[in-house]
Amino acid sequence: MVAMLLAATLLWAKPINSYVWIAVGVVLAFGAGELVGECWSGRRSALLQDAWIAISATAASLACFAVASQTSTPPPFATPAGSIVDVGWLHVALGAFVIVAAGQIVKTADRAYGSVFGTLLIAAYALMLTAHLVGNSFFSQYLGLRYVPAAAELAVLCGAAIGAGIGFLWLNGRGTSTSIGDAASLALGGMLGTVAVATKSEIVLALICCLFVLKPARVRG
Repeated sequence: MVAMLLAATLLWAKPINSYVWIAVGVVLAFGAGELVGECWSGRRSALLQDAWIAISATAASLACFAVASQTSTPPPFATPAGSIVDVGWLHVALGAFVIVAAGQIVKTADRAYGSVFGTLLIAAYALMLTAHLVGNSFFSQYLGLRYVPAAAELAVLCGAAIGAGIGFLWLNGRGTSTSIGDAASLALGGMLGTVAVATKSEIVLALICCLFVLKPARVRG
């Protein structure tokens, strides 16, 4: 599934867009970190895996902050439309936390009830629409959203995630389980977190993550 996501992104996204490469880097780093953790078990391996994920998320958040600083004023963190609160370099730490938390939430949800496809598609659709709106100067001004130059290209990445999810579900339609595994779920969750940080839509992501948390309780009911 991750391979299909990366292939579609490389085919359709603009290769000069920094945000796309940052998100792709998070997908690769999170997926590789989880695969290494599965191959070598033990407490030390788990600590190294957590450290790798934290470093990767921090690097991605720092890169998003640097790109935003070059193209516009320093980014706010999770602010409502029409208000700007500059948190400065604190945005890097907060952004890293969002990326790691998103990955862990999706991974935990996939373990809990075996499939996150429905919720993952909703999350990808929501962030795809958000990226398209905030990356367009006309729509962002009309809707009172914070304009983020070049962020619209992240809609291609989210669309690739949707297509990869549907393709995986179709290929595995006769299988006994639709779980995408820890590596893919962590990588896709990290991707969603990166898109949210890049588009300054952390509140939107927080609301979406409630679906991952609440679905197990609804299924058991």
